Amino acid sequence: MVYVSCNPARQSKDTELLADAGYQIKKISLVDQFAHTSHIETVVLFKKK
Repeated sequence: MVYVSCNPARQSKDTELLADAGYQIKKISLVDQFAHTSHIETVVLFKKK
């Protein structure tokens, strides 16, 4: 599963829930989709255990 978020705090909380549901992080990347703003998006690849 790929989870893209512009809110790292929310994604962190959701990551804990997903870990409890049996998912583990395989890869994390930061992406600047909107170069003229101060926002950075995070992309996390999860795999079911």
